[in-house]
Amino acid sequence: MVAKKIVAIMLVFVMGLAVFSGCSKTEDNHGKQSTSGESSPSGSDSADKDKRPSFEYWHPIHAFTAKGMESHNEHPFAPRLAEETGVDVKYVNPPVGQEEEQLNLIFSSQNLPDAFHSNLSENYKGGVDGAIADGIIINATELIEEHAPNYMAMMSADEDVRRDSYTDEGTIKAFGSIIPAPEMRGLPFWGPFLNKKLLDKTGLGIPETIDDWETMLIAFKDMGIKAPFTWPANNTIGFLNDVFSGAYGVPSESEFFKEGNVVKYGPIQEGYREFLTLLNRWYEMGLLDADYLSRNMNKHVKPMLINGEAGATVAHLTNLEQLEHLAKADNKDIDLIAVPYPVLNKGDQIHFRHFLSNVKKEATFITTAADDPVTIVKWIDYLYSPEGIELTVWGDEGVTFEYDEQGNKKYTDLVENNPDGLPFSYARRQLVIHDIISTYAWDEQKIFYDTEDQHDAWERWQKADYENVLPESLLFTVEEQEGYSRIMSEVDTYVEEMFTKFVMGIESLDNFDQFVATIKDMGIDEATAYKQASYDRYLDR
Repeated sequence: MVAKKIVAIMLVFVMGLAVFSGCSKTEDNHGKQSTSGESSPSGSDSADKDKRPSFEYWHPIHAFTAKGMESHNEHPFAPRLAEETGVDVKYVNPPVGQEEEQLNLIFSSQNLPDAFHSNLSENYKGGVDGAIADGIIINATELIEEHAPNYMAMMSADEDVRRDSYTDEGTIKAFGSIIPAPEMRGLPFWGPFLNKKLLDKTGLGIPETIDDWETMLIAFKDMGIKAPFTWPANNTIGFLNDVFSGAYGVPSESEFFKEGNVVKYGPIQEGYREFLTLLNRWYEMGLLDADYLSRNMNKHVKPMLINGEAGATVAHLTNLEQLEHLAKADNKDIDLIAVPYPVLNKGDQIHFRHFLSNVKKEATFITTAADDPVTIVKWIDYLYSPEGIELTVWGDEGVTFEYDEQGNKKYTDLVENNPDGLPFSYARRQLVIHDIISTYAWDEQKIFYDTEDQHDAWERWQKADYENVLPESLLFTVEEQEGYSRIMSEVDTYVEEMFTKFVMGIESLDNFDQFVATIKDMGIDEATAYKQASYDRYLDR
Protein backbone atom coordinates (compact mmCIF):
# COMPACT_ATOMS: atom_id res chain seq x y z
CA MET A 1 0.00 0.00 0.00
CA VAL A 2 2.86 2.39 0.84
CA ALA A 3 4.45 1.69 -2.52
CA LYS A 4 1.19 2.45 -4.28
CA LYS A 5 0.88 5.76 -2.45
CA ILE A 6 4.41 6.69 -3.44
CA VAL A 7 3.62 5.92 -7.06
CA ALA A 8 0.49 8.06 -6.83
CA ILE A 9 2.38 10.99 -5.28
CA MET A 10 5.04 10.77 -7.97
CA LEU A 11 2.37 10.74 -10.63
CA VAL A 12 0.71 13.85 -9.26
CA PHE A 13 4.07 15.60 -9.15
CA VAL A 14 5.07 14.61 -12.67
CA MET A 15 1.67 15.40 -14.08
CA GLY A 16 1.60 18.71 -12.29
CA LEU A 17 4.83 19.63 -14.07
CA ALA A 18 3.25 18.58 -17.34
CA VAL A 19 0.32 20.90 -16.76
CA PHE A 20 2.44 23.97 -16.11
CA SER A 21 4.96 23.24 -18.84
CA GLY A 22 2.44 22.32 -21.52
CA CYS A 23 -0.20 25.02 -21.28
CA SER A 24 0.52 26.68 -24.64
CA LYS A 25 -1.44 25.65 -27.71
CA THR A 26 1.32 23.98 -29.67
CA GLU A 27 1.78 20.89 -31.81
CA ASP A 28 3.68 17.96 -30.35
CA ASN A 29 5.71 15.40 -32.28
CA HIS A 30 2.60 13.38 -33.06
CA GLY A 31 0.58 16.16 -34.64
CA LYS A 32 -1.97 16.59 -31.85
CA GLN A 33 -2.75 19.88 -30.20
CA SER A 34 -2.32 20.25 -26.49
CA THR A 35 -5.35 21.24 -24.47
CA SER A 36 -6.71 24.73 -24.94
CA GLY A 37 -9.29 26.73 -23.04
CA GLU A 38 -11.84 25.89 -25.75
CA SER A 39 -12.38 22.41 -24.29
CA SER A 40 -12.38 23.55 -20.67
CA PRO A 41 -15.77 24.10 -18.97
CA SER A 42 -14.46 27.16 -17.17
CA GLY A 43 -12.88 28.62 -20.29
CA SER A 44 -9.66 29.34 -18.39
CA ASP A 45 -7.10 26.79 -17.24
CA SER A 46 -5.28 29.46 -15.24
CA ALA A 47 -8.22 30.29 -13.00
CA ASP A 48 -7.34 30.44 -9.34
CA LYS A 49 -8.22 27.15 -7.64
CA ASP A 50 -10.25 28.88 -4.95
CA LYS A 51 -12.46 30.47 -7.62
CA ARG A 52 -13.11 27.32 -9.59
CA PRO A 53 -16.69 26.13 -9.94
CA SER A 54 -17.36 22.79 -8.28
CA PHE A 55 -20.03 20.12 -8.02
CA GLU A 56 -20.73 16.90 -6.16
CA TYR A 57 -20.70 13.80 -8.36
CA TRP A 58 -22.08 10.46 -7.14
CA HIS A 59 -20.36 7.77 -9.18
CA PRO A 60 -19.68 4.05 -8.66
CA ILE A 61 -16.05 3.08 -8.16
CA HIS A 62 -14.81 -0.04 -9.94
CA ALA A 63 -13.78 -2.94 -7.71
CA PHE A 64 -10.23 -2.85 -9.14
CA THR A 65 -9.95 0.88 -8.43
CA ALA A 66 -11.28 0.40 -4.91
CA LYS A 67 -8.39 -1.97 -4.17
CA GLY A 68 -6.11 1.06 -4.10
CA MET A 69 -8.30 3.89 -2.82
CA GLU A 70 -11.57 4.54 -1.05
CA SER A 71 -12.69 7.33 -3.34
CA HIS A 72 -11.98 8.93 -6.70
CA ASN A 73 -11.04 12.01 -4.66
CA GLU A 74 -7.80 10.15 -3.87
CA HIS A 75 -7.12 9.30 -7.50
CA PRO A 76 -3.85 10.76 -8.85
CA PHE A 77 -5.69 11.99 -11.92
CA ALA A 78 -8.44 13.85 -10.03
CA PRO A 79 -6.31 17.01 -9.63
CA ARG A 80 -5.04 16.59 -13.18
CA LEU A 81 -8.61 16.55 -14.48
CA ALA A 82 -9.45 19.59 -12.35
CA GLU A 83 -6.54 21.50 -13.87
CA GLU A 84 -7.62 20.60 -17.39
CA THR A 85 -11.29 21.49 -16.92
CA GLY A 86 -11.06 24.29 -14.39
CA VAL A 87 -13.70 22.50 -12.30
CA ASP A 88 -13.29 20.86 -8.91
CA VAL A 89 -15.33 17.71 -8.55
CA LYS A 90 -16.17 16.19 -5.19
CA TYR A 91 -16.65 12.51 -5.90
CA VAL A 92 -19.07 10.49 -3.80
CA ASN A 93 -18.42 6.78 -4.28
CA PRO A 94 -20.75 4.14 -2.82
CA PRO A 95 -19.22 0.91 -1.50
CA VAL A 96 -18.67 -1.67 -4.22
CA GLY A 97 -21.75 -3.86 -4.51
CA GLN A 98 -24.05 -1.40 -2.74
CA GLU A 99 -24.56 1.06 -5.58
CA GLU A 100 -28.25 0.48 -6.22
CA GLU A 101 -29.10 0.32 -2.52
CA GLN A 102 -27.24 3.56 -1.78
CA LEU A 103 -28.83 5.38 -4.70
CA ASN A 104 -32.31 4.35 -3.58
CA LEU A 105 -31.53 5.76 -0.14
CA ILE A 106 -30.53 9.04 -1.75
CA PHE A 107 -33.79 9.16 -3.70
CA SER A 108 -35.90 8.41 -0.63
CA SER A 109 -34.06 10.91 1.59
CA GLN A 110 -34.03 13.61 -1.12
CA ASN A 111 -30.45 14.36 -0.05
CA LEU A 112 -29.40 14.69 -3.66
CA PRO A 113 -25.89 15.23 -5.03
CA ASP A 114 -25.49 17.65 -7.93
CA ALA A 115 -25.14 14.77 -10.38
CA PHE A 116 -25.08 10.99 -10.31
CA HIS A 117 -24.17 8.14 -12.66
CA SER A 118 -26.58 5.22 -12.90
CA ASN A 119 -28.83 3.10 -15.09
CA LEU A 120 -31.83 5.25 -14.26
CA SER A 121 -33.98 3.71 -17.00
CA GLU A 122 -34.05 0.47 -15.02
CA ASN A 123 -33.32 1.64 -11.47
CA TYR A 124 -36.09 4.21 -11.11
CA LYS A 125 -39.83 3.69 -11.46
CA GLY A 126 -40.82 5.57 -14.59
CA GLY A 127 -37.22 5.80 -15.77
CA VAL A 128 -35.62 9.07 -16.81
CA ASP A 129 -38.86 10.88 -17.64
CA GLY A 130 -40.37 9.62 -14.39
CA ALA A 131 -37.43 11.00 -12.40
CA ILE A 132 -37.91 14.36 -14.12
CA ALA A 133 -41.62 14.37 -13.28
CA ASP A 134 -40.84 13.48 -9.66
CA GLY A 135 -38.41 16.38 -9.30
CA ILE A 136 -35.32 14.19 -8.88
CA ILE A 137 -33.44 15.30 -12.00
CA ILE A 138 -33.73 18.14 -14.47
CA ASN A 139 -34.46 17.68 -18.15
CA ALA A 140 -31.02 18.65 -19.39
CA THR A 141 -31.76 17.98 -23.07
CA GLU A 142 -31.62 21.61 -24.19
CA LEU A 143 -28.53 22.33 -22.08
CA ILE A 144 -26.78 19.29 -23.55
CA GLU A 145 -27.71 20.23 -27.10
CA GLU A 146 -26.36 23.75 -26.51
CA HIS A 147 -23.31 23.16 -24.32
CA ALA A 148 -22.09 19.64 -25.17
CA PRO A 149 -20.78 19.78 -28.75
CA ASN A 150 -18.38 16.85 -28.33
CA TYR A 151 -21.10 14.57 -27.01
CA MET A 152 -23.66 15.68 -29.57
CA ALA A 153 -21.21 15.06 -32.41
CA MET A 154 -20.38 11.54 -31.22
CA MET A 155 -23.99 10.65 -30.41
CA SER A 156 -25.49 12.07 -33.61
CA ALA A 157 -22.93 10.54 -35.98
CA ASP A 158 -24.72 7.18 -35.94
CA GLU A 159 -28.51 6.86 -36.23
CA ASP A 160 -28.66 3.77 -34.01
CA VAL A 161 -26.60 5.50 -31.31
CA ARG A 162 -28.86 8.55 -31.56
CA ARG A 163 -32.04 6.47 -31.23
CA ASP A 164 -30.61 4.60 -28.24
CA SER A 165 -29.75 7.89 -26.53
CA TYR A 166 -33.25 9.39 -26.28
CA THR A 167 -36.38 8.39 -24.41
CA ASP A 168 -39.69 7.94 -26.20
CA GLU A 169 -40.57 11.48 -25.05
CA GLY A 170 -37.49 12.99 -26.71
CA THR A 171 -35.37 13.40 -23.58
CA ILE A 172 -31.64 12.69 -23.81
CA LYS A 173 -31.12 9.76 -21.44
CA ALA A 174 -27.56 8.68 -22.27
CA PHE A 175 -25.45 11.75 -21.53
CA GLY A 176 -22.32 10.54 -19.77
CA SER A 177 -22.80 7.01 -21.14
CA ILE A 178 -19.99 5.04 -22.70
CA ILE A 179 -20.33 5.12 -26.49
CA PRO A 180 -18.03 2.42 -27.89
CA ALA A 181 -15.84 3.34 -30.85
CA PRO A 182 -17.53 2.60 -34.21
CA GLU A 183 -15.11 -0.28 -34.81
CA MET A 184 -16.42 -2.03 -31.69
CA ARG A 185 -20.18 -1.61 -31.96
CA GLY A 186 -21.85 -4.88 -32.79
CA LEU A 187 -18.72 -6.98 -32.25
CA PRO A 188 -19.34 -10.33 -30.51
CA PHE A 189 -17.43 -10.95 -27.30
CA TRP A 190 -19.10 -14.23 -26.28
CA GLY A 191 -19.28 -17.38 -28.31
CA PRO A 192 -18.35 -21.07 -28.60
CA PHE A 193 -14.79 -22.31 -28.54
CA LEU A 194 -13.02 -25.62 -28.17
CA ASN A 195 -9.66 -27.30 -27.70
CA LYS A 196 -8.25 -27.81 -31.20
CA LYS A 197 -5.70 -30.30 -29.89
CA LEU A 198 -8.59 -32.61 -29.05
CA LEU A 199 -10.40 -31.83 -32.29
CA ASP A 200 -7.32 -32.76 -34.31
CA LYS A 201 -7.18 -36.12 -32.56
CA THR A 202 -10.71 -36.87 -33.77
CA GLY A 203 -9.75 -36.19 -37.39
CA LEU A 204 -12.80 -33.94 -37.74
CA GLY A 205 -12.95 -30.41 -39.11
CA ILE A 206 -14.24 -27.29 -37.39
CA PRO A 207 -17.92 -27.93 -36.58
CA GLU A 208 -20.44 -25.80 -38.45
CA THR A 209 -23.79 -27.53 -37.94
CA ILE A 210 -25.58 -29.00 -34.93
CA ASP A 211 -24.88 -32.46 -36.36
CA ASP A 212 -21.18 -31.59 -36.67
CA TRP A 213 -21.18 -30.65 -33.00
CA GLU A 214 -22.87 -33.86 -31.95
CA THR A 215 -20.41 -35.95 -33.96
CA MET A 216 -17.49 -34.07 -32.40
CA LEU A 217 -18.83 -34.37 -28.84
CA ILE A 218 -19.39 -38.10 -29.28
CA ALA A 219 -15.77 -38.40 -30.44
CA PHE A 220 -14.63 -36.44 -27.38
CA LYS A 221 -16.59 -38.80 -25.14
CA ASP A 222 -15.10 -41.84 -26.85
CA MET A 223 -11.65 -40.38 -26.14
CA GLY A 224 -12.47 -40.36 -22.43
CA ILE A 225 -13.24 -36.64 -22.06
CA LYS A 226 -15.28 -36.27 -18.86
CA ALA A 227 -17.40 -33.35 -20.09
CA PRO A 228 -17.33 -33.03 -23.89
CA PHE A 229 -19.32 -29.78 -23.57
CA THR A 230 -19.77 -27.62 -20.49
CA TRP A 231 -20.60 -24.02 -19.80
CA PRO A 232 -20.58 -21.73 -16.73
CA ALA A 233 -24.32 -21.74 -16.02
CA ASN A 234 -23.84 -20.49 -12.43
CA ASN A 235 -27.16 -22.03 -11.37
CA THR A 236 -29.07 -20.12 -14.04
CA ILE A 237 -30.10 -20.70 -17.64
CA GLY A 238 -27.77 -17.91 -18.69
CA PHE A 239 -24.37 -17.64 -20.35
CA LEU A 240 -25.13 -19.69 -23.46
CA ASN A 241 -25.63 -16.40 -25.32
CA ASP A 242 -27.89 -18.02 -27.93
CA VAL A 243 -25.33 -20.64 -28.98
CA PHE A 244 -27.31 -23.68 -30.25
CA SER A 245 -30.72 -22.02 -29.69
CA GLY A 246 -30.06 -19.60 -32.54
CA ALA A 247 -30.02 -22.55 -34.93
CA TYR A 248 -33.69 -23.08 -34.06
CA GLY A 249 -34.62 -19.41 -34.39
CA VAL A 250 -35.00 -18.60 -30.70
CA PRO A 251 -32.97 -16.99 -27.88
CA SER A 252 -31.53 -19.31 -25.24
CA GLU A 253 -33.05 -17.61 -22.19
CA SER A 254 -36.38 -16.21 -21.02
CA GLU A 255 -36.29 -13.41 -23.58
CA PHE A 256 -38.37 -11.65 -26.18
CA PHE A 257 -37.17 -11.32 -29.76
CA LYS A 258 -38.41 -9.90 -33.04
CA GLU A 259 -39.19 -11.26 -36.46
CA GLY A 260 -39.46 -8.28 -38.74
CA ASN A 261 -41.19 -5.77 -36.47
CA VAL A 262 -43.25 -8.38 -34.62
CA VAL A 263 -42.24 -9.13 -31.02
CA LYS A 264 -42.40 -12.73 -29.77
CA TYR A 265 -41.50 -14.59 -26.58
CA GLY A 266 -38.81 -17.22 -27.11
CA PRO A 267 -39.62 -20.13 -24.76
CA ILE A 268 -43.14 -20.68 -26.11
CA GLN A 269 -41.96 -21.13 -29.71
CA GLU A 270 -41.63 -24.54 -31.36
CA GLY A 271 -37.95 -23.81 -31.90
CA TYR A 272 -37.47 -23.70 -28.14
CA ARG A 273 -38.86 -27.22 -27.84
CA GLU A 274 -36.26 -28.34 -30.41
CA PHE A 275 -33.49 -26.50 -28.55
CA LEU A 276 -34.42 -28.17 -25.26
CA THR A 277 -34.69 -31.53 -27.01
CA LEU A 278 -31.10 -31.13 -28.23
CA LEU A 279 -29.73 -30.30 -24.78
CA ASN A 280 -31.71 -33.11 -23.18
CA ARG A 281 -30.38 -35.61 -25.72
CA TRP A 282 -26.81 -34.46 -25.11
CA TYR A 283 -27.35 -34.66 -21.37
CA GLU A 284 -28.69 -38.22 -21.61
CA MET A 285 -25.82 -39.23 -23.93
CA GLY A 286 -23.19 -37.85 -21.55
CA LEU A 287 -22.12 -35.18 -24.04
CA LEU A 288 -23.27 -32.30 -21.82
CA ASP A 289 -21.52 -31.94 -18.47
CA ALA A 290 -23.73 -33.63 -15.86
CA ASP A 291 -22.87 -30.83 -13.42
CA TYR A 292 -23.19 -27.93 -15.89
CA LEU A 293 -25.76 -26.14 -13.73
CA SER A 294 -23.36 -25.47 -10.86
CA ARG A 295 -20.33 -24.70 -12.99
CA ASN A 296 -18.47 -21.43 -12.52
CA MET A 297 -16.03 -20.18 -15.16
CA ASN A 298 -13.03 -19.57 -12.91
CA LYS A 299 -13.60 -22.34 -10.38
CA HIS A 300 -14.63 -25.12 -12.74
CA VAL A 301 -14.70 -24.52 -16.48
CA LYS A 302 -11.20 -23.06 -16.85
CA PRO A 303 -9.50 -25.88 -14.88
CA MET A 304 -11.54 -28.48 -16.76
CA LEU A 305 -10.43 -27.11 -20.13
CA ILE A 306 -6.81 -26.84 -19.04
CA ASN A 307 -6.74 -30.37 -17.63
CA GLY A 308 -8.44 -31.89 -20.66
CA GLU A 309 -11.61 -32.77 -18.73
CA ALA A 310 -13.74 -30.62 -21.05
CA GLY A 311 -13.54 -30.20 -24.80
CA ALA A 312 -15.72 -27.20 -25.61
CA THR A 313 -17.57 -24.35 -23.92
CA VAL A 314 -19.12 -20.91 -24.38
CA ALA A 315 -17.23 -17.99 -22.87
CA HIS A 316 -15.92 -14.45 -23.24
CA LEU A 317 -13.29 -13.69 -25.86
CA THR A 318 -10.63 -12.81 -23.28
CA ASN A 319 -10.67 -16.41 -22.05
CA LEU A 320 -8.92 -17.57 -25.22
CA GLU A 321 -5.63 -15.97 -24.23
CA GLN A 322 -6.11 -16.31 -20.47
CA LEU A 323 -6.61 -20.06 -20.68
CA GLU A 324 -3.62 -20.65 -22.92
CA HIS A 325 -1.40 -18.62 -20.57
CA LEU A 326 -2.71 -20.57 -17.57
CA ALA A 327 -2.15 -23.84 -19.40
CA LYS A 328 1.44 -22.97 -20.29
CA ALA A 329 2.14 -22.01 -16.69
CA ASP A 330 0.82 -25.44 -15.68
CA ASN A 331 2.79 -27.19 -18.45
CA LYS A 332 -0.43 -28.23 -20.18
CA ASP A 333 -0.71 -28.25 -23.96
CA ILE A 334 -4.00 -26.84 -25.26
CA ASP A 335 -4.92 -24.80 -28.30
CA LEU A 336 -8.22 -23.02 -27.85
CA ILE A 337 -9.96 -21.68 -30.94
CA ALA A 338 -13.28 -19.97 -31.50
CA VAL A 339 -15.75 -21.70 -33.79
CA PRO A 340 -18.87 -20.34 -35.50
CA TYR A 341 -22.29 -20.28 -33.90
CA PRO A 342 -23.69 -23.62 -35.16
CA VAL A 343 -26.47 -23.71 -37.75
CA LEU A 344 -29.07 -26.42 -38.25
CA ASN A 345 -28.25 -26.90 -41.94
CA LYS A 346 -25.27 -25.69 -43.94
CA GLY A 347 -26.10 -22.37 -45.55
CA ASP A 348 -28.53 -21.30 -42.81
CA GLN A 349 -28.19 -17.80 -41.38
CA ILE A 350 -28.25 -17.32 -37.61
CA HIS A 351 -30.00 -14.15 -36.37
CA PHE A 352 -29.02 -14.41 -32.70
CA ARG A 353 -25.61 -13.81 -31.12
CA HIS A 354 -23.83 -11.74 -28.55
CA PHE A 355 -22.87 -8.19 -29.56
CA LEU A 356 -21.55 -5.02 -27.98
CA SER A 357 -24.35 -2.48 -27.74
CA ASN A 358 -24.24 1.01 -29.23
CA VAL A 359 -24.52 2.78 -25.88
CA LYS A 360 -23.98 1.55 -22.33
CA LYS A 361 -27.00 1.80 -20.05
CA GLU A 362 -25.38 3.82 -17.26
CA ALA A 363 -25.50 7.60 -17.74
CA THR A 364 -25.01 10.84 -15.81
CA PHE A 365 -27.99 12.85 -14.61
CA ILE A 366 -28.09 16.33 -13.15
CA THR A 367 -30.35 16.66 -10.13
CA THR A 368 -32.64 19.47 -9.10
CA ALA A 369 -30.16 20.24 -6.29
CA ALA A 370 -27.50 21.45 -8.74
CA ASP A 371 -26.83 25.20 -8.66
CA ASP A 372 -24.80 25.28 -11.88
CA PRO A 373 -26.01 22.62 -14.34
CA VAL A 374 -24.24 24.27 -17.27
CA THR A 375 -20.84 23.69 -15.67
CA ILE A 376 -21.73 20.04 -15.09
CA VAL A 377 -22.81 19.63 -18.73
CA LYS A 378 -19.59 21.21 -19.97
CA TRP A 379 -17.48 19.07 -17.63
CA ILE A 380 -19.12 15.84 -18.81
CA ASP A 381 -18.78 17.00 -22.41
CA TYR A 382 -15.03 17.42 -21.91
CA LEU A 383 -14.83 13.65 -21.37
CA TYR A 384 -16.04 13.21 -24.98
CA SER A 385 -13.44 15.59 -26.41
CA PRO A 386 -10.21 14.21 -27.94
CA GLU A 387 -8.29 15.63 -24.97
CA GLY A 388 -10.71 14.19 -22.44
CA ILE A 389 -10.69 10.78 -24.07
CA GLU A 390 -6.90 10.69 -24.08
CA LEU A 391 -6.69 11.78 -20.45
CA THR A 392 -9.24 9.29 -19.09
CA VAL A 393 -8.25 6.35 -21.30
CA TRP A 394 -4.48 6.78 -21.54
CA GLY A 395 -3.40 9.36 -18.97
CA ASP A 396 -0.34 11.49 -19.65
CA GLU A 397 2.27 10.92 -22.34
CA GLY A 398 5.60 9.95 -20.87
CA VAL A 399 3.99 8.89 -17.60
CA THR A 400 1.27 6.33 -18.27
CA PHE A 401 1.50 6.06 -22.05
CA GLU A 402 3.98 6.54 -24.87
CA TYR A 403 4.17 6.05 -28.64
CA ASP A 404 5.78 3.09 -30.34
CA GLU A 405 7.86 3.28 -33.53
CA GLN A 406 4.72 3.14 -35.67
CA GLY A 407 3.17 6.09 -33.84
CA ASN A 408 0.64 3.99 -31.92
CA LYS A 409 -0.09 4.62 -28.27
CA LYS A 410 0.90 2.02 -25.71
CA TYR A 411 0.96 1.98 -21.93
CA THR A 412 4.28 2.54 -20.19
CA ASP A 413 5.75 -0.03 -17.83
CA LEU A 414 4.27 1.95 -14.94
CA VAL A 415 0.90 0.57 -16.08
CA GLU A 416 1.80 -2.48 -18.17
CA ASN A 417 4.44 -3.91 -15.82
CA ASN A 418 3.88 -1.97 -12.64
CA PRO A 419 7.04 -1.86 -10.46
CA ASP A 420 4.94 -2.27 -7.31
CA GLY A 421 3.34 -5.42 -8.64
CA LEU A 422 -0.07 -4.02 -9.48
CA PRO A 423 -1.78 -6.29 -12.03
CA PHE A 424 -2.39 -4.47 -15.30
CA SER A 425 -6.18 -4.49 -14.84
CA TYR A 426 -5.70 -2.75 -11.47
CA ALA A 427 -3.00 -0.32 -12.62
CA ARG A 428 -5.07 0.73 -15.62
CA ARG A 429 -7.77 2.03 -13.29
CA GLN A 430 -5.74 3.17 -10.29
CA LEU A 431 -3.15 5.13 -12.29
CA VAL A 432 -5.49 6.44 -15.01
CA ILE A 433 -9.00 7.62 -14.11
CA HIS A 434 -10.53 4.95 -16.32
CA ASP A 435 -13.75 4.67 -14.28
CA ILE A 436 -15.20 7.78 -15.93
CA ILE A 437 -14.36 7.08 -19.59
CA SER A 438 -16.83 8.17 -22.26
CA THR A 439 -15.87 5.62 -24.90
CA TYR A 440 -14.16 2.32 -25.49
CA ALA A 441 -11.37 3.85 -27.55
CA TRP A 442 -10.33 1.57 -30.40
CA ASP A 443 -6.66 2.53 -30.19
CA GLU A 444 -6.65 1.12 -26.65
CA GLN A 445 -9.05 -1.79 -27.09
CA LYS A 446 -7.17 -3.23 -30.05
CA ILE A 447 -4.20 -3.74 -27.71
CA PHE A 448 -6.26 -6.25 -25.74
CA TYR A 449 -7.62 -7.99 -28.81
CA ASP A 450 -4.57 -8.16 -31.03
CA THR A 451 -3.98 -11.89 -31.45
CA GLU A 452 -4.79 -13.93 -34.52
CA ASP A 453 -7.03 -16.23 -32.47
CA GLN A 454 -9.12 -13.30 -31.24
CA HIS A 455 -9.50 -11.84 -34.72
CA ASP A 456 -10.46 -15.30 -35.97
CA ALA A 457 -13.10 -15.40 -33.24
CA TRP A 458 -14.65 -12.15 -34.44
CA GLU A 459 -14.65 -13.36 -38.01
CA ARG A 460 -16.24 -16.70 -37.16
CA TRP A 461 -18.79 -15.43 -34.64
CA GLN A 462 -19.86 -12.66 -36.99
CA LYS A 463 -21.06 -15.23 -39.49
CA ALA A 464 -24.15 -15.02 -37.31
CA ASP A 465 -25.96 -11.69 -37.09
CA TYR A 466 -28.26 -10.26 -34.41
CA GLU A 467 -31.14 -9.19 -36.63
CA ASN A 468 -33.74 -10.81 -34.36
CA VAL A 469 -32.40 -9.43 -31.07
CA LEU A 470 -34.43 -6.57 -29.60
CA PRO A 471 -32.62 -3.29 -28.80
CA GLU A 472 -31.56 -2.86 -25.18
CA SER A 473 -32.96 0.65 -24.93
CA LEU A 474 -36.68 -0.17 -25.09
CA LEU A 475 -38.66 1.76 -22.48
CA PHE A 476 -41.98 1.11 -20.76
CA THR A 477 -44.52 3.57 -19.44
CA VAL A 478 -45.12 3.36 -15.69
CA GLU A 479 -48.30 1.35 -16.24
CA GLU A 480 -46.59 -0.99 -18.70
CA GLN A 481 -43.65 -1.50 -16.36
CA GLU A 482 -45.93 -2.46 -13.48
CA GLY A 483 -47.85 -4.98 -15.57
CA TYR A 484 -44.74 -6.35 -17.26
CA SER A 485 -42.81 -6.80 -14.00
CA ARG A 486 -45.76 -8.51 -12.33
CA ILE A 487 -46.04 -11.04 -15.15
CA MET A 488 -42.39 -11.64 -15.94
CA SER A 489 -41.21 -12.13 -12.36
CA GLU A 490 -43.41 -15.23 -12.28
CA VAL A 491 -42.69 -16.32 -15.85
CA ASP A 492 -38.90 -15.99 -15.55
CA THR A 493 -38.82 -18.10 -12.39
CA TYR A 494 -41.00 -20.78 -13.96
CA VAL A 495 -39.03 -20.92 -17.21
CA GLU A 496 -35.71 -21.18 -15.39
CA GLU A 497 -37.02 -24.01 -13.24
CA MET A 498 -38.51 -25.91 -16.17
CA PHE A 499 -35.46 -25.39 -18.40
CA THR A 500 -33.34 -27.36 -15.96
CA LYS A 501 -35.98 -30.06 -15.53
CA PHE A 502 -36.37 -30.51 -19.28
CA VAL A 503 -32.61 -30.64 -19.92
CA MET A 504 -31.94 -33.11 -17.12
CA GLY A 505 -34.94 -35.27 -17.97
CA ILE A 506 -36.66 -34.62 -14.65
CA GLU A 507 -39.63 -33.39 -16.71
CA SER A 508 -40.50 -35.09 -19.99
CA LEU A 509 -40.51 -32.92 -23.09
CA ASP A 510 -43.85 -34.56 -23.85
CA ASN A 511 -45.13 -31.94 -21.41
CA PHE A 512 -43.79 -28.98 -23.41
CA ASP A 513 -47.29 -28.02 -24.60
CA GLN A 514 -48.43 -27.82 -20.98
CA PHE A 515 -45.34 -25.70 -20.25
CA VAL A 516 -46.44 -23.27 -22.98
CA ALA A 517 -50.03 -23.27 -21.71
CA THR A 518 -48.87 -22.44 -18.19
CA ILE A 519 -46.81 -19.49 -19.46
CA LYS A 520 -49.82 -18.22 -21.37
CA ASP A 521 -51.96 -18.53 -18.25
CA MET A 522 -49.39 -16.40 -16.44
CA GLY A 523 -50.09 -13.57 -18.90
CA ILE A 524 -47.30 -13.80 -21.46
CA ASP A 525 -49.53 -12.40 -24.22
CA GLU A 526 -50.09 -9.26 -22.15
CA ALA A 527 -46.36 -8.94 -21.48
CA THR A 528 -45.68 -9.39 -25.20
CA ALA A 529 -48.11 -6.57 -25.97
CA TYR A 530 -46.21 -4.29 -23.59
CA LYS A 531 -42.93 -5.20 -25.25
CA GLN A 532 -44.43 -4.66 -28.71
CA ALA A 533 -45.68 -1.21 -27.74
CA SER A 534 -42.26 -0.24 -26.39
CA TYR A 535 -40.58 -1.46 -29.57
CA ASP A 536 -43.05 0.46 -31.75
CA ARG A 537 -42.23 3.66 -29.85
CA TYR A 538 -38.52 2.94 -30.21
CA LEU A 539 -38.90 2.82 -33.99
CA ASP A 540 -40.62 6.22 -33.89
CA ARG A 541 -37.85 7.99 -31.94
